[in-house]
Amino acid sequence: GTAAVFFGAGNNTLNISPTATFTGNVDYNTTQNNSFYQRFRAQIDIIASEALRGVVMFEIGDQIWGKSSNASGRSQGGGIGADGVLRAVRSELIPEWQGKPDLWFMDYRNADGSIAEMCGNGLRLFVRYLLDQGLVDAEPVEIATRAGLRKAWACLDGRIKVSMGRVRVAEQPTWIESNGRRYDATTVDVGNPHAVVRLDDVEQLRALDLSVAPTFDQAVYPAGVNVEFVVPVAENALQMRVFERGVGETQSCGTGVVASAAAQLHSLGRQTGSLTVTVPGGA
Repeated sequence: GTAAVFFGAGNNTLNISPTATFTGNVDYNTTQNNSFYQRFRAQIDIIASEALRGVVMFEIGDQIWGKSSNASGRSQGGGIGADGVLRAVRSELIPEWQGKPDLWFMDYRNADGSIAEMCGNGLRLFVRYLLDQGLVDAEPVEIATRAGLRKAWACLDGRIKVSMGRVRVAEQPTWIESNGRRYDATTVDVGNPHAVVRLDDVEQLRALDLSVAPTFDQAVYPAGVNVEFVVPVAENALQMRVFERGVGETQSCGTGVVASAAAQLHSLGRQTGSLTVTVPGGA
């Protein structure tokens, strides 16, 4: 999903190995003359004062503060808005972080205010922001997250490549229910929980109504789960839609495309490979 900023979503290339990598374009907007910046200046200042030596990244959209007029509470049509807020803060100030104290910590909040362990698109944007602001200079850039240490590299073509950590695919199947129908699902851990549902064709994918949250086995996912619906469209290509925990349907999800690629390879009896996952943001 987007993370208090805007950047390109579309075809995402995944290399799945013992440690997955995720590469894509990043473009963010921090125009201070924007009316939304003025509207939410007070809230931004409040967050900044709590961040101590941290840096708040914005724009902040209506849905973060629950002021959207649409039923889902999220900005529609690709306008000003976001699926979450990223806070950059020194890792020594995060009590649960046990690693190096001098790293930047990606403190992420979903649109509903809940904490997320990891955000793949947010991580790429986070690194781009730190590089552009001169807050980091060495590569690989090391970032602390609630899912562990992640590394990032700036590609010569302007893209950002990030390590996504070890991906774990569960052998035990589970289920997801959406629109009154129950589907088999595969559990994938990308530092945060995912359930991947494989559908029969693209028409079925398009017909899904994700304005209502899918239900799941709470014994398997006690902290909730991100749900990906995927369709293989070629040997090494998938189309995907996602319902993100704490947000709703989003146009892209970095950890979600990694989870979907890993689940697809697992279904083929493979542990490594390269796949292209297309999400609605690029359609």
